[in-house]
Amino acid sequence: MSRIQYRLLGIVLAGVVVSLVLFFGTGSEPDQEPIPALVSEQQGNQESGRGSRETFGAWVSSWGRSADASAVERAVRTVYAAYNERNLDAFLAGWTDNGFARVFQFPKARAVNRLFAGSQPVTVGEFSNTVVTEKGAATEVELTYGQVEELHRLSLVKEGPHWLIDNDEKRDPTVSDLSRRGGVEIMDVALGGSGIRFDSSKAATGTLAFRVANTDSRPHEFVVMKWLPDSEMEQAIGHIGPLQPGASAIMTLTDLTPGRYVILCNMLDDTDGLPYSAKGMRTEFTIQ
Repeated sequence: MSRIQYRLLGIVLAGVVVSLVLFFGTGSEPDQEPIPALVSEQQGNQESGRGSRETFGAWVSSWGRSADASAVERAVRTVYAAYNERNLDAFLAGWTDNGFARVFQFPKARAVNRLFAGSQPVTVGEFSNTVVTEKGAATEVELTYGQVEELHRLSLVKEGPHWLIDNDEKRDPTVSDLSRRGGVEIMDVALGGSGIRFDSSKAATGTLAFRVANTDSRPHEFVVMKWLPDSEMEQAIGHIGPLQPGASAIMTLTDLTPGRYVILCNMLDDTDGLPYSAKGMRTEFTIQ
């Protein structure tokens, strides 16, 4: 190789080194503020070296958080899969001792003959607001018991490699929650001395959210029953209460099919011992 060729090769190599330094940076930027984890295409073009490095690092970090959130949600699904399979040991293993006792009002040792009595399968729906920290995790999940869909806020702690449920609080969905879910008709219901008031014309197949308020001076309950024409009987499919005077609650019923439904309050009147349903707190609606 001639001297001229060596010089040309040196110039080319020097250009490559400079290009690499400009693209990747020097690796030490102590006086510069960090840029946002996710950068736009324009920002990426303006700061291609540093932006590429930091965007990749942010992506890795975000992936780690998503993996933790997925592990939390997977643990919840595993717990309720064990419940539906009547696998007592696996279900109990998904709870802390204190959390189980707090939610079910009895310790794990007494769960053998009590946990699954009269229970219905639980369908685990969508998760939201899953947050994972060094101290634990929290998530909100839709749980459907029979036809009653509920929103539960769960707290979890990590013991070894496993996430365990430490608390379970049911909360009423907001109008925003129901709107975001979609396909839900909201029914406003008033329980009072004059009976049960609501607009039955809004009842439709699919999913109904009953927003129930007790406007009376006495406690009342809200029971929805489905008329079974073959047996000429009524079957309870949802229940709220007792609701104290001035209190309110929301109950969401799913998979409502055409037919006749009954709403009533069966609590007993303290004055004469008769159920309120016999005093006018009973009404019906029909889904076509």
